[in-house]
Amino acid sequence: MAHQLNMFYIPIWLGLSIKKLSMHKFRLFSISMENILLVVSLFVLFLSKSRIGWLAFLAYIAYLVLRLMDIRRLKWSRRLGLAEAGRGQLKKNLFNAGFWGGFIFVFLGVLVFAGGVLTKIDPRRMGTLFNFQTIQQLGILGWASRLVFAERIVYWIAGFSAFLLYPIFGAGLGNVGYLIPQTMNSFGYKLPEVLRIYLNNTFLPNAKNLWVRILAETGIVGFSVFVAWLWVGWKTARVNERSASRMAQAMGITGQIVIVGLVVEGFSLDTFALPYFWMTLGLVVAVYRIFELPDPGKQPDIAAQVTAS
Repeated sequence: MAHQLNMFYIPIWLGLSIKKLSMHKFRLFSISMENILLVVSLFVLFLSKSRIGWLAFLAYIAYLVLRLMDIRRLKWSRRLGLAEAGRGQLKKNLFNAGFWGGFIFVFLGVLVFAGGVLTKIDPRRMGTLFNFQTIQQLGILGWASRLVFAERIVYWIAGFSAFLLYPIFGAGLGNVGYLIPQTMNSFGYKLPEVLRIYLNNTFLPNAKNLWVRILAETGIVGFSVFVAWLWVGWKTARVNERSASRMAQAMGITGQIVIVGLVVEGFSLDTFALPYFWMTLGLVVAVYRIFELPDPGKQPDIAAQVTAS
């Protein structure tokens, strides 16, 4: 459910809310339906207790804040006269370094605060998040095991080891599960979930990581094709954002934050079967065709738009 919210509903409602657009005439004290749905969806996302879902949401919020801060940086630079031609490059560099250094410091502070909140909300899984003595005594995998996260890591390692066996074209779609028993880290056999899959369940294990699975099953070739498709989707969203239409601008923002969220979500889900990010990026391309190609008979030239951007 967290994946569905992060890859489809929240980005659309967030993009429309940022551009102050609505598909409905309904208003509650000047609050649009999309604003209401966005708030409700964030509450549901919080209740899902999906840690990767929370991280994906924080990732694209951080991306939006980063963009906003870059706009502020340019405005402050102009006010200080640093944007004028002929000004000293050293002053510009010092200003930029100070600005982004301060931003990173504040952002890390927010992350530490959020981590502290999580240790209180979910002490069973997150109670030892900042227990560095555990890391020293048990190592990274032992610490991750206390966070109920080591299972994911050992599957990632096993999947990546399978990729190293067939690096060019991969082992074939769906075949990584057959290789994981050969590539599983010895630490994995101490984990109840891994033992349960091997001893009790009848299905194959999987890599628990979209990026590792693509590498293991399709190799460098397939991984490059998939990343290239995401890159074209990203640039198409950027073209939409520069459109004169606010609807296209909203969908441009939507497309970008979906891809940012997918980068994070890909470290937990490893299937192409869930349709949400395919649907959202399909809408981004549809908006590009509608607003950037007014002549229905004109063929889209996304390559030219990407080059121009």
